[in-house]
Amino acid sequence: MLNLQFAMEMDVILRYSPFKTDDDFFAQFDRIEGDSGTLVIVYNMKLLDNGDPELDILTDPQDILLNNPESDFDSDDG
Repeated sequence: MLNLQFAMEMDVILRYSPFKTDDDFFAQFDRIEGDSGTLVIVYNMKLLDNGDPELDILTDPQDILLNNPESDFDSDDG
């Protein structure tokens, strides 16, 4: 039963993610440096009206920022 559940879960992951094979998916774990950590994969990112992606991953290599901080989605303004 566990193998059937695993197969169904992998089918969903492969159907709705950028990874098309089990090997592609599991290779992502090798990209995590050290014994633990987090790898963020943003897939199917939307573009703003000016053509820029909605998330800024270039300004700060340690953070993901909103590309348009003046938008209503910025929760720092209260």
